[in-house]
Amino acid sequence: MKAILIDPFQKSIAIVEDDFNNLAALYDALKCETIDVTPLGDGVHSIVVDDEGLFVPVAEQAFFACRAGILAGRALVVATDDVGDFCEPDIGAVLNHLNAMLGWVPHASGSAYAAQFQ
Repeated sequence: MKAILIDPFQKSIAIVEDDFNNLAALYDALKCETIDVTPLGDGVHSIVVDDEGLFVPVAEQAFFACRAGILAGRALVVATDDVGDFCEPDIGAVLNHLNAMLGWVPHASGSAYAAQFQ
């Protein structure tokens, strides 16, 4: 299944492929041990994030901003089916959506934001 990887460390957005209904694949792609899912805002797509991203030492973290607010670490954009399983997103629509709403947060600003959670 394809998904869209948001990588604030590389300041990149890439199409990746794996079995993202498997937690191990999600953890590997996001380089984390716990996840959380946040709606993207279009009723179909969601952002899967590192649930503990804001607790990682700020020197080791990178940040991006979208409608969900400031997020820490890598994220995947997926769609969900009728029963709640992840499925392949509409790549073109999501890339257009991300280009309009995503921004890379300077490290100092992201660190200041994350400090309130540590």
